[in-house]
Amino acid sequence: MSYHPNPMLLLQKGPSAGTQSFRRTVQLLRELARVGEQGAGAGELAERCELTRATAYRLLGALADEGLVVHAPGVRRYFLGPFAYEMGLRAFPRLGLRELCAGTVSQLAEKTGECVFLVMRSGLDTVCLDRQSGAYAVEAMPVDIGSRRPLGVGLSSIAILGALPESEREAIMRANGMRYRETGLLAAERIRLMVKRTARDRFAFTASDYIDNVGGFALPIRNPVDGVAFAALSIASGVQRMRPPRSKEIVPLLESAVHTIESRL
Repeated sequence: MSYHPNPMLLLQKGPSAGTQSFRRTVQLLRELARVGEQGAGAGELAERCELTRATAYRLLGALADEGLVVHAPGVRRYFLGPFAYEMGLRAFPRLGLRELCAGTVSQLAEKTGECVFLVMRSGLDTVCLDRQSGAYAVEAMPVDIGSRRPLGVGLSSIAILGALPESEREAIMRANGMRYRETGLLAAERIRLMVKRTARDRFAFTASDYIDNVGGFALPIRNPVDGVAFAALSIASGVQRMRPPRSKEIVPLLESAVHTIESRL
């Protein structure tokens, strides 16, 4: 159900040319998944993946030949291709976390009146699997279903990081340090302080840290087999509706929802 590779493995370079080429190819696919429907140019992808343009063009061409990437005529941008979609459909029966949690997420949104997010870890990133809005939800939040962000950016990310062993979360934050700066939202040190607070309190809390006038609470979801946090539920709204005292209401609701999800896993 969950996928949470050791972040240090993601940073290692393979000992063989074949392994290195494979990892570079996966890195390109991961970047294309991150940018989504906007797509990205070969030069941009080469820079983000620390590749030469020649290598990026060669790998993108191979991916295009296999249907994993498309390059529309007259458009100098690459997008995930139809075969990537087909593989996702094949994986769906085993990885349908969104469907497993849909009723719980909807009930939380209805009960609290706020916006509820289900987010899952994917390597050094998180992906938003579901978003349900209640009567008082703040709609101007740039996190939609399918949004991919570095692990550490976003309330649910903080909840996941705070539940990981200290050595692992430190490795992840070091690996994502440059990406944190690129978001223009938070410095790595501030994220580190929020993660430490979350590890202490066992729930994540934010008030205008990521988005002005937006606050919320989040709890991690753990794999019942190994106890490792791989996803999170968060409830967000206008910061005036998410003051610290409301934790007495929101956190127990999140705890109950997480317990329901983990029992279904």
